[in-house]
Amino acid sequence: VRFLVVILTKTAPVSPVRSELFHRMASKELIAALELCTTALRVAIALELPTSSLEQQLFKSAGLLARLFVCSSILKPKVASLMDALLTASLRHSANPPSLLGHMGAEVAKNFLTTLTQVEHPLDDPSRDVAIWRLITTVVGSRQQWFALYLLTGREPRENRANSKAEKKACAGQPVFKHALNRLLNLENASQDQYLVIIAMLKFVSFSYNHWPWAVNALRENPSFITSMANYFAQLRREGKSVYCIALEGAIAKEIAEILTMHLHTSRQLGDISAALSLVTKLGYVKNYAFKPPEYRSSLHQLLKRNVADVYHGLKLSDFHHTLVFPVEYGDNFCYDVPLACRLFETVRYQRNKKFNNNIMMEFRTANLDLASVETQMQLHNKCKLLAIELAQAMPKDKENKLFDPLMDFLRDCIRDISSELLPQRIKAQVQESFVDLSLTLYQKILPIRDEGKMEELRGLFPQVLDMISTLVPDFETLYTTDQAPLNRKLVRLVFLSLHPLTAASQSSSNQKPKTLKISSDISQITNNIIIKGFKSLATLLHESADSVSPNDFALITAILQTILKIQHIDLLYPSLVLQLSNSEVARYASSLFSWSDKLLLDNNDPIYGEHAILFLLELSSLPANAS
Repeated sequence: VRFLVVILTKTAPVSPVRSELFHRMASKELIAALELCTTALRVAIALELPTSSLEQQLFKSAGLLARLFVCSSILKPKVASLMDALLTASLRHSANPPSLLGHMGAEVAKNFLTTLTQVEHPLDDPSRDVAIWRLITTVVGSRQQWFALYLLTGREPRENRANSKAEKKACAGQPVFKHALNRLLNLENASQDQYLVIIAMLKFVSFSYNHWPWAVNALRENPSFITSMANYFAQLRREGKSVYCIALEGAIAKEIAEILTMHLHTSRQLGDISAALSLVTKLGYVKNYAFKPPEYRSSLHQLLKRNVADVYHGLKLSDFHHTLVFPVEYGDNFCYDVPLACRLFETVRYQRNKKFNNNIMMEFRTANLDLASVETQMQLHNKCKLLAIELAQAMPKDKENKLFDPLMDFLRDCIRDISSELLPQRIKAQVQESFVDLSLTLYQKILPIRDEGKMEELRGLFPQVLDMISTLVPDFETLYTTDQAPLNRKLVRLVFLSLHPLTAASQSSSNQKPKTLKISSDISQITNNIIIKGFKSLATLLHESADSVSPNDFALITAILQTILKIQHIDLLYPSLVLQLSNSEVARYASSLFSWSDKLLLDNNDPIYGEHAILFLLELSSLPANAS
């Protein structure tokens, strides 16, 4: 530790003359020391190691790091990355981490802040700018109150309380938050080379909004920023663009979605839904892309996996994964470590031709771009999911039902595109669960609507819901016994919600009978697969593994049967329903459940399963032929 600090001290520029000399010499020794310190801190963060003497010494050397940052443009990204890692590491074990500015000293801290807040330079050095904006973002969320307030307001807290306006004017700096808002107003004019910096700036804005009430008020006082974000969001499209560009724009879009979501939430808390209504015509990007499964090129990854195994037997493609220690950017080095692969495969160049080596490197880069696209699509979906939920929260106050159409589009997309055979199982499971969760939330918010035309659209979703469930559940006999049981329970809830529009009385009751007959096969499918097989499976499982069953499972099946019996003109289907229920002997299972209920008690000795058995038998008896 002392050796590293000695290196930093020995080579640190302390004057403009020495700074120029330092620029010319470009000391590799100092750069290596900064990188080594950063790596050590990131390893400690990843492994959750206890606070080390290195961290303590670096805090004590904060003034030295600040001088390095101020005096050398070459070292700015290196020092910024080190400070970023140091602040992140300080949060591991302490609720009150040391103050970085406090360790610098008053004069050094003031010069450092002045330099750090001079962010109006052109976005011409992405590595430098991304490192600086990441540091600024970390400061906002790392309990460095004075540091954060200066970045947000351009003043120290005591300067804000000072009475002397002249003193305020002399000490005031550039508010980084305000600068970020102004810089992001014209995103449509940004080039692809600036996208990584724009993503970092958007992260800073959303992080500030999430952590500091001052930023919430500042953003509400700057409506042009929200309007600009919404307009950019509306005009984004993917047609004719490269995979890399799509991934970066997806990352930008998900940051904008998060900012818009927080803004809508704040507005709704204040009783204002105008912000939500203003987005109705600006959700084209969300409708077109946010609720689609990621496009994963399975054949590409399988080919790369085989080629790696052919070169070095026993070597796995997963061995090239980046660790969580070092941050990675979206691009052709996103998931697999391409420099490492280049060094490794260089040794086989003479055993195979040069063309093979180039081809496999191209496969690595293409696979990285594909995985970057998958990752940004998943993140975009998660952020737009929250945006959709926030829009749905405004439905009760939307008297003109302007939000209904976009929310219905989202709901249709989730139901229609929930299955993708090309995705790896882990990603597929995440996509399916997320789509089902959003579908449940949107259904619950949309169902109270009383407009007949809108209700008819909801009725049209019922067959699509059943098709989706038939795709996701291959065997209803094991509905509650497989690893997919938590997802299956959500699907059963979705069936319950999708039945409700069918119970609403239609104004054209003369057309209701044909509609009821049209869905007779769907009703029969639900009765057999969910009510009969589901109840019997739960009753059996309750005896084998009581912890795997909840009273809510029985209550939901009873509620589905009850809802089916409320459908308009369901009496037309009574004969087939009675035949199904009688042949299945589900009533015998319910009776057996009631007789065993005194042995199947919950922790509070409550024989609740007997009550659910009675309620289920009561619903069965509402069918005249079953009552006897």
